[in-house]
Amino acid sequence: VVVDSLDARGAARYDFTLTDVRSLGFIKVAPRFNFASVYYSRDQAGQENQVGAVWGAGIGANTAVTGTFRTGLGPLQAIRHVITPSAAFVYQPPQTNLLYRGTDGLFRPRFDGVSGISLSAAEVRRIDFSLRQDLHVKWGDPVHPHVINNLFQLQNNISYNELAKRSGAKPLSDMSRSLTFKPIDRSDFAFTFVHNPYDWKLLAFSASTGIA
Repeated sequence: VVVDSLDARGAARYDFTLTDVRSLGFIKVAPRFNFASVYYSRDQAGQENQVGAVWGAGIGANTAVTGTFRTGLGPLQAIRHVITPSAAFVYQPPQTNLLYRGTDGLFRPRFDGVSGISLSAAEVRRIDFSLRQDLHVKWGDPVHPHVINNLFQLQNNISYNELAKRSGAKPLSDMSRSLTFKPIDRSDFAFTFVHNPYDWKLLAFSASTGIA
């Protein structure tokens, strides 16, 4: 619950999500339903004690391909490579009842203006794609090797917006790529890259490290 001290408005938000995971052979399928509701003591149209709600649904699928290689190269005893591709369809219907017409004739969101509590009336039809690769190793003594899980982890994410052409935008989102390196327990080195998928121009880069 948030109260805006500048214009004495109160607002509250409730979120509900229902997810189920099912295995269909080597593929895991996860349907999802989400519901969000807000209360405003006065909305942007000036009406008091208003409630708005939106719902959305989606379905995701993923699988894992695993390969294990025994190397015998010095202290490196074995390598396990896991590739996990996934895709998810996300849908939210348009909610015109969450809009009001301003004095200039333009439609604006009714439930906005209180920090952190709002609802989007926009229709969403999007497909999210992800490809994760994990590298695990066995290192050291052949009889009692040390297992390093997730020595390297590479994650790629991109989305396809089916409604992009309505606004003249390109359907593919920026591609985000994260690389994590964990050479010892309780340590990690993380790098994040963001590329334009149309010309592969680097848009953003960040690096961080931590030791627990």
